[in-house]
Amino acid sequence: MPKLTRSHTVRHLIAWFRSNYWLVPSVTILACVGLAYLMTELDTVLPEKFIIKLGWVYTRDPAGARSILAVVSESMITVAGVVFSITVVALTLASSQFGTRVLKSFARDSGNQFALGTLLGTFLYGVLVLRRVQSPPHPFVPSLSVAVSIFLAIASVVVLVFFIHHVIVEIQAESIVAEVARDLYDTIDEVFPEDIGHGGHAPQPPPTPNFDRSQMRAVRSRKEGVIRSIDSGDLMRLALQCDAIVEIVPLPGSFVTAQSVLARYLAPPEAHAKLDRKLPDCFDIGVHRTYEQDLRFAFDQLALITTRSLSPAINAVGTAEDAVRWLKAGLIRLGQRQIPSPYRYDDRNQLRIITRTWDLSALLGEVFDPIRQSSQSLPAFVFHTIEALGDAARCVKNPALRDALAEQIRRFADTANGFSQRCDRDNLRTAAAQLLQSISERK
Repeated sequence: MPKLTRSHTVRHLIAWFRSNYWLVPSVTILACVGLAYLMTELDTVLPEKFIIKLGWVYTRDPAGARSILAVVSESMITVAGVVFSITVVALTLASSQFGTRVLKSFARDSGNQFALGTLLGTFLYGVLVLRRVQSPPHPFVPSLSVAVSIFLAIASVVVLVFFIHHVIVEIQAESIVAEVARDLYDTIDEVFPEDIGHGGHAPQPPPTPNFDRSQMRAVRSRKEGVIRSIDSGDLMRLALQCDAIVEIVPLPGSFVTAQSVLARYLAPPEAHAKLDRKLPDCFDIGVHRTYEQDLRFAFDQLALITTRSLSPAINAVGTAEDAVRWLKAGLIRLGQRQIPSPYRYDDRNQLRIITRTWDLSALLGEVFDPIRQSSQSLPAFVFHTIEALGDAARCVKNPALRDALAEQIRRFADTANGFSQRCDRDNLRTAAAQLLQSISERK
């Protein structure tokens, strides 16, 4: 068994920080606040004759300095409020077509976060410097600080142009679908990190354990919510410390209620109290599903975009076809991965954790059944979908996934019964039969 690390915790923290819209803006704003105090201190320390020699530094009267700083501050806060209000309206309209995934993508995008932080940071910089400007009889103009505020205003204009361009690109259908697909790829890499067929001989797995499951004690959830991730590293460490066998009951993405069974364990009686107390802490339960370990959620998002695009109210078949292409690419990526054994052993080859494995057939059913039901009156789209499924089945190395894809092709072929044109029915059945034949020959 590989050495346990804290990499899962690190990845979880990164995912948590990315999902929070406040982090990057807060850091940027704090940087601007620190810059304001630094520049005003330099203005008090540096000799005035040295500052006057700098051609780009403002060295006039306090009233002029106040005017510049007031214009910079007022314009930045106004621009930030108006632009982000319009953007939220545009994203709300887009989310009605593609789902709330649009808003999640906007919140996680570091470019959007940096733009907000820059505009608000420039505003605060101007306000903090403005309070240091003094009128006669003891006039003081922080000339360097005023000059930096002008540079920040110029930088904010550049960031504003970038932000508008970025949002226009981001809310396009192609960009949204591609972003969801990238999240799907990350999830596949997290859940199934190993490729099939790198050469060499895999070590023989230990024999399937034989023990009395009726003796296992249940550990229940303390709250309601969605299981966002399971820390397998902490589970293994806890099982080793308590000399226990732990069986995980739900999959990531499952909704649990208070008193739902999270895990079962077999351990010495003296370890029961510790396991009852600490096992629930290995399950991250929250309100929103995440991509971190939830493979079904990643696929469901592409399926949701597809079904919404096929609805009569939206009727964006091109977007649905794009989503199916990315689904095909994700299935091919998944088909290159080795499905791990549900049994996890320690360094002494002792069973410690029994995990839940993904049922690929059920997973594909949850993804493609809604798509099939939404496309029964669209022969061209059904042709496109079964071709994508056939391409994926020919490329995958995982036999279970290949069989599941073949079953989906059969289900889509049955939709031919609802086509109004006989030629469409015959062509679909012929195409499906040819695809199934090529998949069978590959076996």
